Amino acid sequence: MKKIKYLMIFLMGTIVLAQQNPITLEESLEIGLKSSKEIRLSESVAISADAKLSEISSNLYPQLSVGFNYNHLSEVPVQFSSPMFSATGGAIDALYANATIEQPLFTGLKLLSLRNAAEYGKEAALVQSTQTKNEKALTIHISFWNFYRTEKLVKVLRENIAGLEKHLKDTEMFFQNGLVTKNDLLKLKVRVSETKTELIETENAFEIARAVYNKNLGFSLNILSMCAVTSSTSLTLI
Repeated sequence: MKKIKYLMIFLMGTIVLAQQNPITLEESLEIGLKSSKEIRLSESVAISADAKLSEISSNLYPQLSVGFNYNHLSEVPVQFSSPMFSATGGAIDALYANATIEQPLFTGLKLLSLRNAAEYGKEAALVQSTQTKNEKALTIHISFWNFYRTEKLVKVLRENIAGLEKHLKDTEMFFQNGLVTKNDLLKLKVRVSETKTELIETENAFEIARAVYNKNLGFSLNILSMCAVTSSTSLTLI
Protein backbone atom coordinates (compact mmCIF):
# COMPACT_ATOMS: atom_id res chain seq x y z
CA MET A 1 0.00 0.00 0.00
CA LYS A 2 2.88 2.36 0.82
CA LYS A 3 4.49 1.59 -2.54
CA ILE A 4 1.29 2.59 -4.37
CA LYS A 5 1.07 5.79 -2.31
CA TYR A 6 4.67 6.75 -3.08
CA LEU A 7 4.13 5.92 -6.78
CA MET A 8 1.10 8.22 -6.95
CA ILE A 9 3.05 11.05 -5.28
CA PHE A 10 5.90 10.53 -7.75
CA LEU A 11 3.56 10.57 -10.76
CA MET A 12 1.78 13.72 -9.55
CA GLY A 13 5.12 15.43 -9.05
CA THR A 14 6.23 14.38 -12.53
CA ILE A 15 3.08 15.84 -14.09
CA VAL A 16 3.54 19.16 -12.28
CA LEU A 17 7.19 19.39 -13.30
CA ALA A 18 6.26 18.59 -16.89
CA GLN A 19 3.78 21.45 -16.93
CA GLN A 20 6.38 23.85 -15.50
CA ASN A 21 8.27 23.79 -18.80
CA PRO A 22 7.49 27.03 -20.68
CA ILE A 23 4.89 26.65 -23.45
CA THR A 24 5.10 28.89 -26.51
CA LEU A 25 2.11 30.48 -28.20
CA GLU A 26 2.37 28.09 -31.14
CA GLU A 27 2.39 25.09 -28.77
CA SER A 28 -0.53 26.58 -26.86
CA LEU A 29 -2.54 26.86 -30.08
CA GLU A 30 -1.76 23.29 -31.07
CA ILE A 31 -2.73 21.91 -27.65
CA GLY A 32 -5.82 24.09 -27.25
CA LEU A 33 -7.25 23.46 -30.73
CA LYS A 34 -6.78 19.69 -30.44
CA SER A 35 -8.44 19.50 -27.02
CA SER A 36 -11.36 21.85 -27.81
CA LYS A 37 -14.76 20.18 -27.46
CA GLU A 38 -16.40 23.03 -29.39
CA ILE A 39 -14.17 22.38 -32.41
CA ARG A 40 -14.81 18.63 -32.33
CA LEU A 41 -18.55 19.30 -32.16
CA SER A 42 -18.46 21.73 -35.11
CA GLU A 43 -16.41 19.24 -37.14
CA SER A 44 -18.90 16.45 -36.40
CA VAL A 45 -21.74 18.71 -37.57
CA ALA A 46 -19.86 19.36 -40.83
CA ILE A 47 -19.26 15.63 -41.33
CA SER A 48 -22.93 14.92 -40.67
CA ALA A 49 -23.98 17.59 -43.20
CA ASP A 50 -21.67 16.07 -45.82
CA ALA A 51 -23.14 12.61 -45.19
CA LYS A 52 -26.65 14.02 -45.51
CA LEU A 53 -25.76 15.59 -48.87
CA SER A 54 -24.32 12.28 -50.12
CA GLU A 55 -27.44 10.42 -49.01
CA ILE A 56 -29.82 12.81 -50.80
CA SER A 57 -27.65 12.95 -53.94
CA SER A 58 -27.65 9.16 -54.18
CA ASN A 59 -31.44 9.22 -54.61
CA LEU A 60 -30.97 10.99 -57.96
CA TYR A 61 -28.95 8.10 -59.39
CA PRO A 62 -30.40 4.88 -60.85
CA GLN A 63 -31.17 2.32 -58.16
CA LEU A 64 -30.19 -1.30 -58.84
CA SER A 65 -31.74 -4.02 -56.73
CA VAL A 66 -30.98 -7.74 -57.00
CA GLY A 67 -33.06 -10.47 -55.39
CA PHE A 68 -32.86 -14.22 -54.98
CA ASN A 69 -35.59 -16.68 -54.00
CA TYR A 70 -35.19 -20.32 -53.12
CA ASN A 71 -38.11 -22.77 -52.78
CA HIS A 72 -37.93 -26.34 -51.55
CA LEU A 73 -40.82 -28.30 -53.10
CA SER A 74 -42.49 -31.47 -51.91
CA GLU A 75 -40.52 -34.68 -51.71
CA VAL A 76 -43.30 -36.50 -53.64
CA PRO A 77 -42.59 -36.63 -57.41
CA VAL A 78 -44.87 -34.40 -59.47
CA GLN A 79 -47.44 -36.24 -61.67
CA PHE A 80 -49.89 -34.40 -63.86
CA SER A 81 -52.18 -35.68 -66.57
CA SER A 82 -54.96 -34.22 -68.70
CA PRO A 83 -56.71 -35.04 -71.96
CA MET A 84 -54.28 -32.72 -73.75
CA PHE A 85 -50.95 -33.72 -72.19
CA SER A 86 -49.33 -35.34 -69.16
CA ALA A 87 -46.12 -34.65 -67.22
CA THR A 88 -44.10 -36.32 -64.55
CA GLY A 89 -41.11 -34.81 -62.77
CA GLY A 90 -38.94 -35.20 -59.75
CA ALA A 91 -37.78 -31.57 -59.22
CA ILE A 92 -37.88 -30.64 -55.55
CA ASP A 93 -35.79 -27.38 -55.57
CA ALA A 94 -36.33 -24.12 -57.40
CA LEU A 95 -34.04 -21.01 -57.44
CA TYR A 96 -35.22 -17.69 -58.83
CA ALA A 97 -33.14 -14.52 -59.44
CA ASN A 98 -34.23 -11.06 -60.52
CA ALA A 99 -32.63 -7.65 -61.03
CA THR A 100 -34.40 -4.29 -61.17
CA ILE A 101 -33.13 -0.84 -62.16
CA GLU A 102 -35.17 2.19 -61.09
CA GLN A 103 -34.63 5.78 -62.17
CA PRO A 104 -36.77 8.61 -60.75
CA LEU A 105 -38.04 10.65 -63.71
CA PHE A 106 -39.99 13.48 -62.10
CA THR A 107 -40.78 14.00 -58.43
CA GLY A 108 -41.94 17.59 -58.52
CA LEU A 109 -38.31 18.84 -58.07
CA LYS A 110 -38.47 17.57 -54.51
CA LEU A 111 -35.16 15.70 -54.69
CA LEU A 112 -33.38 18.68 -56.31
CA SER A 113 -34.71 20.99 -53.61
CA LEU A 114 -33.56 18.61 -50.90
CA ARG A 115 -30.10 18.37 -52.46
CA ASN A 116 -29.78 22.16 -52.73
CA ALA A 117 -30.82 22.51 -49.10
CA ALA A 118 -28.26 19.87 -48.09
CA GLU A 119 -25.52 21.71 -50.04
CA TYR A 120 -26.35 24.97 -48.24
CA GLY A 121 -26.38 23.09 -44.95
CA LYS A 122 -22.94 21.64 -45.64
CA GLU A 123 -21.51 25.06 -46.58
CA ALA A 124 -23.00 26.61 -43.45
CA ALA A 125 -21.54 23.82 -41.30
CA LEU A 126 -18.07 24.31 -42.83
CA VAL A 127 -18.24 28.08 -42.30
CA GLN A 128 -19.37 27.56 -38.71
CA SER A 129 -16.56 25.07 -38.11
CA THR A 130 -13.96 27.53 -39.43
CA GLN A 131 -15.46 30.33 -37.34
CA THR A 132 -15.35 28.13 -34.22
CA LYS A 133 -11.66 27.38 -34.83
CA ASN A 134 -10.84 31.06 -35.33
CA GLU A 135 -12.74 32.10 -32.21
CA LYS A 136 -10.96 29.42 -30.19
CA ALA A 137 -7.58 30.49 -31.58
CA LEU A 138 -8.31 34.11 -30.68
CA THR A 139 -9.37 33.10 -27.17
CA ILE A 140 -6.11 31.18 -26.72
CA HIS A 141 -4.13 34.20 -27.96
CA ILE A 142 -5.84 36.53 -25.49
CA SER A 143 -5.47 34.16 -22.53
CA PHE A 144 -1.80 33.52 -23.43
CA TRP A 145 -0.91 37.23 -23.47
CA ASN A 146 -2.91 37.98 -20.30
CA PHE A 147 -1.12 35.15 -18.54
CA TYR A 148 2.28 36.26 -19.84
CA ARG A 149 1.65 39.94 -19.01
CA THR A 150 0.52 39.32 -15.42
CA GLU A 151 3.37 36.86 -14.89
CA LYS A 152 5.95 39.47 -15.89
CA LEU A 153 4.17 42.21 -13.93
CA VAL A 154 4.31 40.12 -10.75
CA LYS A 155 8.04 39.64 -11.28
CA VAL A 156 8.60 43.38 -11.80
CA LEU A 157 6.58 44.34 -8.71
CA ARG A 158 8.49 41.86 -6.53
CA GLU A 159 11.77 43.30 -7.76
CA ASN A 160 10.49 46.84 -7.08
CA ILE A 161 9.43 45.90 -3.55
CA ALA A 162 12.83 44.37 -2.86
CA GLY A 163 14.50 47.59 -4.03
CA LEU A 164 12.09 49.82 -2.10
CA GLU A 165 12.56 47.84 1.12
CA LYS A 166 16.32 48.17 0.78
CA HIS A 167 15.89 51.90 0.13
CA LEU A 168 13.55 52.15 3.14
CA LYS A 169 16.12 50.46 5.37
CA ASP A 170 18.79 52.96 4.25
CA THR A 171 16.37 55.88 4.72
CA GLU A 172 15.59 54.79 8.29
CA MET A 173 19.30 54.88 9.03
CA PHE A 174 19.57 58.33 7.44
CA PHE A 175 16.60 59.51 9.51
CA GLN A 176 18.22 58.32 12.71
CA ASN A 177 21.30 60.34 11.75
CA GLY A 178 19.22 63.37 10.83
CA LEU A 179 20.01 63.21 7.13
CA VAL A 180 16.34 62.99 5.96
CA THR A 181 13.08 64.30 7.33
CA LYS A 182 10.34 62.19 8.91
CA ASN A 183 8.01 63.22 6.07
CA ASP A 184 10.38 61.67 3.52
CA LEU A 185 10.50 58.48 5.57
CA LEU A 186 6.70 58.28 5.82
CA LYS A 187 6.29 58.88 2.10
CA LEU A 188 8.62 55.99 1.36
CA LYS A 189 6.73 53.70 3.75
CA VAL A 190 3.45 54.59 2.05
CA ARG A 191 5.00 53.85 -1.31
CA VAL A 192 6.20 50.43 -0.12
CA SER A 193 2.75 49.66 1.29
CA GLU A 194 1.00 50.71 -1.93
CA THR A 195 3.36 48.61 -4.04
CA LYS A 196 2.71 45.56 -1.83
CA THR A 197 -1.04 46.09 -2.23
CA GLU A 198 -0.59 46.32 -5.99
CA LEU A 199 1.42 43.10 -5.90
CA ILE A 200 -1.38 41.26 -4.06
CA GLU A 201 -3.92 42.43 -6.64
CA THR A 202 -1.63 41.47 -9.52
CA GLU A 203 -0.97 38.03 -8.02
CA ASN A 204 -4.73 37.45 -7.84
CA ALA A 205 -5.06 38.55 -11.47
CA PHE A 206 -2.19 36.23 -12.34
CA GLU A 207 -3.91 33.22 -10.75
CA ILE A 208 -7.12 34.02 -12.63
CA ALA A 209 -5.21 34.43 -15.91
CA ARG A 210 -3.43 31.11 -15.35
CA ALA A 211 -6.74 29.33 -14.63
CA VAL A 212 -8.28 30.75 -17.82
CA TYR A 213 -5.19 29.79 -19.81
CA ASN A 214 -5.26 26.23 -18.45
CA LYS A 215 -8.98 25.96 -19.21
CA ASN A 216 -8.45 27.00 -22.83
CA LEU A 217 -5.72 24.38 -23.23
CA GLY A 218 -7.74 21.64 -21.54
CA PHE A 219 -5.44 21.45 -18.48
CA SER A 220 -6.50 21.21 -14.87
CA LEU A 221 -7.10 24.68 -13.42
CA ASN A 222 -4.47 24.22 -10.67
CA ILE A 223 -1.65 23.08 -12.98
CA LEU A 224 1.43 25.33 -12.60
CA SER A 225 1.68 26.32 -16.27
CA MET A 226 4.33 28.64 -17.69
CA CYS A 227 4.32 30.43 -21.04
CA ALA A 228 7.20 31.69 -23.16
CA VAL A 229 7.41 34.26 -25.96
CA THR A 230 9.60 33.65 -29.02
CA SER A 231 10.61 35.96 -31.85
CA SER A 232 8.15 34.16 -34.18
CA THR A 233 5.14 34.66 -31.92
CA SER A 234 2.30 36.23 -33.88
CA LEU A 235 -1.48 36.20 -34.17
CA THR A 236 -2.51 33.32 -36.44
CA LEU A 237 -6.10 32.47 -37.37
CA ILE A 238 -7.29 29.37 -39.20
